[in-house]
Amino acid sequence: MTINEIRLENLKRILREECNGVQKRMADRLDMKPTYLSRIIKTDSAQKRNIGDELARTVEKVFNKSHGWMDTTHGVNEPSQKYNTNKGMDIAPGMSSVNNAEVRDTTIRSVPVLNAKQIIYGTEHNETVPTVLTNLGTETAFGYVMQGESMVNPTGWPSIPPGSIIIVEPTIEAMPEKIIAVRDDKENVMIKKLVQDGDMHLLMALNPQYPAITLTNKHTCLGTITQIIYNI
Repeated sequence: MTINEIRLENLKRILREECNGVQKRMADRLDMKPTYLSRIIKTDSAQKRNIGDELARTVEKVFNKSHGWMDTTHGVNEPSQKYNTNKGMDIAPGMSSVNNAEVRDTTIRSVPVLNAKQIIYGTEHNETVPTVLTNLGTETAFGYVMQGESMVNPTGWPSIPPGSIIIVEPTIEAMPEKIIAVRDDKENVMIKKLVQDGDMHLLMALNPQYPAITLTNKHTCLGTITQIIYNI
């Protein structure tokens, strides 16, 4: 297989497994026009486009793959996420679901707990990544340790205290009034409530002391929060 054929097969795998086969969903996450993505995927198109190095690296970053993942063939039964889960996370969990999120597969599974750099760039091949158990995440879910007090709600639930682990589910589309994970163009990862205000969408903190942020094309949605895990 040529390098472009390998990249195309991997792109189609991500489309199936992480975008439910919806090309517009993948195009939105890659910040490209659906028509352009269609030209990449349709091998019989007269306007066929190949997957260059820049796009391959972008796909890896957006979908949390390790560097070079797009350039390598992967077996059918091989997990699409290459995490080394030798190190477990010992916690006394209080588990709370948020967003009334619907995850059809409620199997209890171990998911990686990633920091901002790992979320954006993926993990190194031999890197040890802590894990946490959840019943509200698919195979693409990951955990993130909440930073700061912007999501501490002084009026009650929902509230996400610093140090708690949130489960992010990339397959659940971001919708108004849901709590989501977002990255910006400065490589920051934020946890905010998505609010629609007329023609605009705002990223709102649950703590009123923190200002709202206008959602723009500089932001990339990483997924919807399905669960908060914290020590009690």
